[in-house]
Amino acid sequence: MVLLMVAPASAADQTVTAQPSTQWAPDDVTIDMGDTVTWNNAGGVHNVTFNDGSFTQPSQPDSSDWTEQRTFNEPGIFRYQCGLHGPSMPGVVRVRDATGQVPEPVEVAPGLSVSARDEQTLARVLDRGLRARARCVNGCDITLKLSLAPRTAERFGYPRQRVTIGKLTDELPVDRGVRMDTELNSRAKNRLAGSERPFKVRLDVRAKKDTRETDRLKIKITP
Repeated sequence: MVLLMVAPASAADQTVTAQPSTQWAPDDVTIDMGDTVTWNNAGGVHNVTFNDGSFTQPSQPDSSDWTEQRTFNEPGIFRYQCGLHGPSMPGVVRVRDATGQVPEPVEVAPGLSVSARDEQTLARVLDRGLRARARCVNGCDITLKLSLAPRTAERFGYPRQRVTIGKLTDELPVDRGVRMDTELNSRAKNRLAGSERPFKVRLDVRAKKDTRETDRLKIKITP
């Protein structure tokens, strides 16, 4: 009798290559504690930025033929991306523990906080977007969405339903407040530009790390 067995992926040191496109090759590697991952740049402007803020090399995205290494002495799942391309260029390192298993990640809330002026001028919003400030204590991917309530939307010629008028997606660093301008889409700019009366917009904020947090603000826009 011949038994065929499928061996797990090698847990020796691994090499990952940043491609000229927005891709790591491979983008998912498994190693044991004490092993090292080496990243090489094969073209494009890239660096290696871990989502938890524990490692960033080179310090800025770089087009040179760089090589960087990191040794992993703790088990777990470690996610990273290119500092320039962000979530569109993700990678992951899975580190086995002494039993040969990769422990599941512990959920960590982003620690989201959002603030914005209660009243902002229409001219400013049309020109540069609605200004807000956001912080994630543990770092996060963040999405800000502007919308009009159904009655307000109808006033500006939309169907009588909640309408999204602007959206912004970005990545926040660990525990640092960032000013964010959510720009209106072109249709909203055209429809809101002639407003002679104040109106309110709703700012919905969603932050994601291993868990999600949300926040919501209502802001008065004055002509």
